[in-house]
Amino acid sequence: MVFNILLQYLHGRDPIKFNKYRQKAYPLALNDKLFYYFLFLWYLLLLG
Repeated sequence: MVFNILLQYLHGRDPIKFNKYRQKAYPLALNDKLFYYFLFLWYLLLLG
């Protein structure tokens, strides 16, 4: 849960609005590339 909130903070979206947007936006929208970039960076950080 903290992980999701962190990603949403980095993505600059309100968590509730973000979840609604994300459910509507699949398949992936162009403006989510930044979100997945942060997701990738956080994944690398967790791996060390």
